[in-house]
Amino acid sequence: MMTAEEKKARIEKTLFGDSLSADAMERELRLFQEFRNHLIEDLGEEKGAEVFANFIGNRTERGWRETVEACIDDVSLKSFVEFFWGPLKQSLKYEESWEGDNKVQFKVTHCTVCEACEKAGLTDIGYHVYCMTDPAVIKGINPEIQFERTHTLMQGDDYCDHCYMCK
Repeated sequence: MMTAEEKKARIEKTLFGDSLSADAMERELRLFQEFRNHLIEDLGEEKGAEVFANFIGNRTERGWRETVEACIDDVSLKSFVEFFWGPLKQSLKYEESWEGDNKVQFKVTHCTVCEACEKAGLTDIGYHVYCMTDPAVIKGINPEIQFERTHTLMQGDDYCDHCYMCK
């Protein structure tokens, strides 16, 4: 049985990875960029991008599903917001808005990951590795929660909008 501290550490590891330094994060993103470019070169734009998106999405979904199975008992919308968004306060600036108990929206106006990607000139691959995985995150945690987003900082918008709704 995991202690509360062990559960917290497991969730944060799934959320933040190995807490890479900015240099290590840049190296990892460049490796992903090279992999994606290789797939596109070999398979064509559409198929290569699809294979990469599936790889990243499946990896993310599996990581969250394993974390949930290991240490999260309550995957309700309210619980999800607490264990997922709570730790993100250290790297994001956002406003949270609830509509009843079944819908919550976040408006993110600052993201340290986006900031690091911009500084390294890696916002395109950053979008594919970090932003495009959001649907896989929620699918791995609780497929009964629906996710929508129309804006991302990583694509040059002024904010990211995350909306989660119970089906």
